[in-house]
Amino acid sequence: MSEKTSVIRTVMLIAVLFGVFILFATFYKQTTVNGLDVYAMQNVSVIHHPTLSEFFTSITNAASRPYQYAIYIFFTVIWLFVERKWIEPLVLGICLFGIRFENQWFKSLFERDRPMFD
Repeated sequence: MSEKTSVIRTVMLIAVLFGVFILFATFYKQTTVNGLDVYAMQNVSVIHHPTLSEFFTSITNAASRPYQYAIYIFFTVIWLFVERKWIEPLVLGICLFGIRFENQWFKSLFERDRPMFD
């Protein structure tokens, strides 16, 4: 398969998926979605178990900032031992921890009043 055919197939797939999205968005009904929400909540409450709740809560909390840093540092240290490299994790660490301050700096540069909606 040539490069051009691959690109055409990718564009066609994106167009089909976009068309399906437009179709669903056109015929969207809030009452149907509310019915699905009620159905899902009933089924979840049937299988409610404290162990499952703790498990899924821990998965959800794994994405919080302190856990992300700990996981990042853990895997970085392991990677350093395995690969005996230091420049890549140093750059990644600077980017990870420095982006917070850089983001605040950019916010102060481009700060503007929010529009009022009546």
